[in-house]
Amino acid sequence: MNYTSLIIDIKKSRKLNDSDRFKAQIKLLKIINSMNIVFEDSMNKMFEFSSGDSIQALFKKTTDALNCFYIIESMFFPYEIWAGIGIGTVNDKIIKSSSFTGSNMIDGESYHKAVQAITECKDSNVNCKVLSSENKMDDVNDILEICCRMKQEMTNKQLEIYSLFSIIFPLIPIDIEKKKQYEELLLIKINYYKPSEQTKKMINNTFEEMNEHREIYYKKYNTRLVYPIADLLCVSNENIRKIREAGKFDLIRKSENVVLNMLK
Repeated sequence: MNYTSLIIDIKKSRKLNDSDRFKAQIKLLKIINSMNIVFEDSMNKMFEFSSGDSIQALFKKTTDALNCFYIIESMFFPYEIWAGIGIGTVNDKIIKSSSFTGSNMIDGESYHKAVQAITECKDSNVNCKVLSSENKMDDVNDILEICCRMKQEMTNKQLEIYSLFSIIFPLIPIDIEKKKQYEELLLIKINYYKPSEQTKKMINNTFEEMNEHREIYYKKYNTRLVYPIADLLCVSNENIRKIREAGKFDLIRKSENVVLNMLK
């Protein structure tokens, strides 16, 4: 049986001073603590730190691993990450053991492919790569690289806005039973902007509505998201629309969704 390992490293962590590196680690810890609750049903082993700058987890499905990468990438902004995703077998004794709830004991093809993938990411300066012990992933990785290159061409402001779009309307729907926990994850992101209670409510309502009616909002999700994000950042709706168009948000989003469909 195949599993999917996800390894994430903080990019350029050694260039951060001690204070900034600590802030990045604490932020990432808060994110994965929430992710472990929201996505616990999708995981065989939960996220945990494997070193000061690296986290890993084991998933039942590759689509869930990739979706978690997208969410962590958006949540962790302005810090950047590398991600290696590996598909293959693991040691079944570790999977079945109740002694190991975390992912630090993962061993097998899945883990080794993830290590190889993240090494190749760093060598080619792309943020995510998927490798499998059985199937070629060239087409998947070509699209992931295109998405990465488009993001690398964005300004910091465009990246900031894109991260908000992505976290309020994630590519894979959130289970209704985990809605409250996901909203707490959202708060980690939006509290940075010191929003009013009215703005928080607007964002939560937007997330709930779009999550419940994805078939309506999938193709026009950006339009619905303009208003709460403009309110959060205290700028005009038109300003957010122009940033969305200049950053090619729609094209990146559609491309990321194509990858998820290819991996199903």
